[in-house]
Parts: sequence; C-alpha cells; structure tokens
Amino acid sequence: MKDFQIGYDLKYSLLKNVKWLSTAKLGISGQNLFTISRTVKYGIDPENSSPEGYGYPVERMFALTLNLGF
Repeated sequence: MKDFQIGYDLKYSLLKNVKWLSTAKLGISGQNLFTISRTVKYGIDPENSSPEGYGYPVERMFALTLNLGF
C-alpha cells in the first residue's frame, strides 16, 4: 500500500455549539505502509533501483493532521 488517507470533519458532530470555530478537521495518513510481493520473503525490496540490492529502502511514514478555522 503506497498511500492511505482518512479524515473526519468534527464541526458537525462534536463542535455544534462552538460559535467561534468555523471548521475543525482531523486526519491521519500513511505512506509505504506495506508491500505485497513474493520477493519480500527473501529480503529483496521490489522498489529498489539498484540491481545489486544496495539502494536505500523506501521509508514508512505516518502523519496526523488537525485543521482549525476561526
């Protein structure tokens, strides 16, 4: 799974009575979460650019976002 994102708008459910906040969104995303390939069980990265296998591995990354509008 190369890229995944999911978000939720908090304004309509949890913050109905807060007048000074116009938007509130919460989200989580991830990149390079997992790889499904036969070569993984042999320790080979299918996205490695080097034929000898000496390249850097693709890093896994997670992010949490909070967007507020006043």
